[in-house]
Amino acid sequence: MKWPNKLISLIIVTLLFSISVAAAFSVEIEAINDTILPYESATYKLTVDAEGQNEVVSIRSDTSNWILTPQAVAVAANETRTVELIITPRSGVGLSNYLVPLYFEGARSGDLFQENVFLSISVELLSKGYPPNIRMTANNSEEVDPRRPFSVSVFIKNNNLRNIDALDIYIKSDLFEETFTTQLEPLSTFRKTFTYELDNYLEPGTHDLIVRVTIPELDNKVLSEDHRTFTVKGYASVDTNRAVVQKGLFTSTEEITSVNEGNKPRTESISYAVNGFEDIFLKTTPEGIVSKASGTRELTWTFELDSEEESVITITRNYWPLVILILLIILSVIAYYIFRSPIVTIKEAQITASDKEGTQELKVRLFVKNRSRKEVSTLKIIDRVPHIAELITHAHLGTLQPTKVTKSEKRGTIIRWEIDALEPFEERIISYKIRCKLKVVGHLSLPATKIKFENMGRERITASGPGRIVG
Repeated sequence: MKWPNKLISLIIVTLLFSISVAAAFSVEIEAINDTILPYESATYKLTVDAEGQNEVVSIRSDTSNWILTPQAVAVAANETRTVELIITPRSGVGLSNYLVPLYFEGARSGDLFQENVFLSISVELLSKGYPPNIRMTANNSEEVDPRRPFSVSVFIKNNNLRNIDALDIYIKSDLFEETFTTQLEPLSTFRKTFTYELDNYLEPGTHDLIVRVTIPELDNKVLSEDHRTFTVKGYASVDTNRAVVQKGLFTSTEEITSVNEGNKPRTESISYAVNGFEDIFLKTTPEGIVSKASGTRELTWTFELDSEEESVITITRNYWPLVILILLIILSVIAYYIFRSPIVTIKEAQITASDKEGTQELKVRLFVKNRSRKEVSTLKIIDRVPHIAELITHAHLGTLQPTKVTKSEKRGTIIRWEIDALEPFEERIISYKIRCKLKVVGHLSLPATKIKFENMGRERITASGPGRIVG
């Protein structure tokens, strides 16, 4: 009989497909304690291996005689998970050997497997006394803030009628260690939360945790053990304080202290508002960077603080330079009024005759005033007429006449007046005329007037500025 080619191809493809399709998961069961007394639970090590995709495997039995814990196991893709499978006989299940059928079904793949496990319920062990049979479950937080207590919860169930006078619970980590002893009555449970204070500055990282239950009367036989881990979280908390540490006359010292109270490094920026005037008298250690934020002038510092590290900024204000400057100004003003000349004189000249060719005649006036509150005596006023001009000598009513006029080839004409005394705030005006020998075109400068007088028992000299032409 000859098979059609299409039928042969279909059969080959079907065979290849059936060969290539693999199960989505696999299970393996290993007995831990499968021989039990009445009221006890049998325990097994269940390993589930997922292939290719995430899977949730449900566990059930075909009879109602058994209580299964857990009833489902979730496994990530391409991962293996091991759990403790507990089979507890319901009341009414007699003494015997059993082959318990277990069914494992994948929620995603739909794959279904059956595995039979051996379980024996016997009283033969009673002749040797009840062997200890406990179930221990430990729980702890996976992430821990070292500023808060770390707790480990331990739950223990006595699965048989044996009374355990002493049961040691041993909890160990590289951060703490404790052994706690308790009594466990038949078929009773024990639950306790153990709390441990951690170092606030403990570095972030992962730590191992062991919870072990032993029975001293059986040479510290290990009845149950659980290996766990927990992670210490990192945090950074910077506390900044400002305080005036020293205050003196026109000086002060302020410190800004920042402490990283966390367990990991942190970059901290500190700002301090100052105005331009204050900045002149301000000194900081270390030096800050001047910046402007929202129109406000600030000094800023940036620090990289490790755990428990402290930074100190010292701000010193010293207003002594300003105080000294003000005092110097005040003293200068006082000294000026004390030591200034009580006699002040102003010299000015007015053109009285001129033409297009230049200036011909000038009227010179000297204003002499006692600006002090005391009388000034024996005043000698000395003025000089330059060579290009000559003094016009004639008397005017009410005008103080010179006491002496001297001509010099080098200095020109020297005119002297003498005044016996000037009362406080008294002012005298002395005037005279000069005629230019040549007509002067442009600027004409007149020499300053010198005054000698007696003040506080000694002779002093003062002078006016150069004569200025007015009018």
